[in-house]
Amino acid sequence: MDEKKVADTETEKVNCGETVISEMVEAIGSKWEKIAEIGGIVGGVIITAKNMISIYWCVNYAQECSRFYGIDKRYFDGTMAFQDKLRFIFSVLILLVYLFILYYINSKTRKKGLQILSFLVMAVLLFALSISCAMAIINALDYQWLINVIDNIFTILFLIAASIVFAYVLTMENYPKIKEPLKKIFIIIICIMLFVYSIIIASGIVLMVDKDISDKKDYEVIDDNKVIVSYYEGKTLVMDCYEKNETLYIDKGSYYFIEMTNGEIKYKKYKDVKCE
Repeated sequence: MDEKKVADTETEKVNCGETVISEMVEAIGSKWEKIAEIGGIVGGVIITAKNMISIYWCVNYAQECSRFYGIDKRYFDGTMAFQDKLRFIFSVLILLVYLFILYYINSKTRKKGLQILSFLVMAVLLFALSISCAMAIINALDYQWLINVIDNIFTILFLIAASIVFAYVLTMENYPKIKEPLKKIFIIIICIMLFVYSIIIASGIVLMVDKDISDKKDYEVIDDNKVIVSYYEGKTLVMDCYEKNETLYIDKGSYYFIEMTNGEIKYKKYKDVKCE
């Protein structure tokens, strides 16, 4: 008799699993046309916005470099620093759009299969977004001790846990039943976690958007007296410089082009950079 009950229980579990998978496949099929339609519209908007903002940022970045170094802005059009900033911002933008689409689709269905799929995809996207923002914060920091506090395995584990919790809150309808007073403690912990998680994402985006050429602290220096500023038509644009107390001083407004054929090149991150 007991063996029969166990067999029936196992059969119910298998049937339940098959039902969830069937619902997931059915949900994906029924929503595919709507997803494709929304994806096409969003994709067109993103490409258009990318081209427009790319032109604006390219001109703005070149003007910032011109003011900082005292050099004609044409030498900085499409530099690597600008491209890195543009890629980061649009990667974040695309992730946010995908998260919104997932949330929208999930809000329009009550099928368990699609909710599970949305939860898994959203958790991965949220982690990708949070780790990108965390890296932006780390790269913007000047204090090594603070970098060591943030840049470790515990931060990664926190971001993974927070991404899972956030995705669960946004996609799933049924929450675990917890008795008092543990329920209040659990809610407080979750709120603190999501608050810190939101601060990390917002700070990373703001730091990257607000970043300009004056924040650049890492340079390549040739023979300890010439700093590489840019590349133009196959030639290297350099400016005279010197280092004092871990600060790089650049001779503003004076520059020339050289061929990269010889000379000792050092790559270093300075505490401060002054162009005057």
